Amino acid sequence: MTHADIVHAALALSDEDRLALIERLMDSFDSEDESITNREWTHAWASEAADRLDALDQGRVTGVDADTVHRALRKQFGG
Repeated sequence: MTHADIVHAALALSDEDRLALIERLMDSFDSEDESITNREWTHAWASEAADRLDALDQGRVTGVDADTVHRALRKQFGG
């Protein structure tokens, strides 16, 4: 089976099956010495994102608009 055959077959899968395939492939990059799987990593970041949004909504932190961030980055790194 060629790379093109694999891609064609994968794209023919349902959304649910493609997602399961993606998760399985991502998990295949986890080595035995890593303490967290891709699925656990994704869950942890989703939880972190929810916590950050709650902090913003509750006024515990203030956001910085993208233009301000981009200006600061250009100033710091050039461009």
